[in-house]
Amino acid sequence: MRRLKIRVLILTILFIFISALDGICEESNSTLIKDLKSIEEKMSNITTLSTQFIEEKNLALFDQKLLIKGSLYLQKPSSFAWHISSPLKQRIILTGDVVAQWDEDTNQVQKINLASNPSFNVITNQMKRWVSGSYLSLIDEYKIEIMQSSPMKLKFVPFENSMAFKMIKRIVILFQEDEKYIDTIDILETNGDSTKFQFLETSLNVNLDPRVWKVKTSD
Repeated sequence: MRRLKIRVLILTILFIFISALDGICEESNSTLIKDLKSIEEKMSNITTLSTQFIEEKNLALFDQKLLIKGSLYLQKPSSFAWHISSPLKQRIILTGDVVAQWDEDTNQVQKINLASNPSFNVITNQMKRWVSGSYLSLIDEYKIEIMQSSPMKLKFVPFENSMAFKMIKRIVILFQEDEKYIDTIDILETNGDSTKFQFLETSLNVNLDPRVWKVKTSD
């Protein structure tokens, strides 16, 4: 169970990191830049978001599949809440410069200050760019291919000098029909593991219950 909890946390943080990459582009490809700018404009109107997610993780080494379900909440400029409901209850809340995690097994809250943790700080800075719509500020890290144009489907392959090169082989992002948010993300890691995130019942610009920002469900 302990290993599972750690794995859930790592996958969640990894997804937050990868989600930020939906704005990276090749500067020389004017068509790609034009299409990404269009998506950027649509997503720039989002101030709050509520969505359900299903994460399917395939572990190549152990021939094992892990299914994680939960909810994601977002409020600009920098607040995120992950409520994992299965296979165990867990919450990860990011507000400002602090990440707080709670799980039902230990019933303890752990906090990480981003100011004193460079790795988390890098992730958060990229995430803020994603939410603020600064997609074109992340250039020259990935080779991008438009797999289909309606709805937009993009493939990301990291360059050798990028941070993700040792971890990620490729990422495929499919946007929803209106291209205001992501429908699925498929990740293939260099070790052969694969992860697929699917987003369901996505609601944009809604009033979020203040309780979604509580770290412990009993708060």
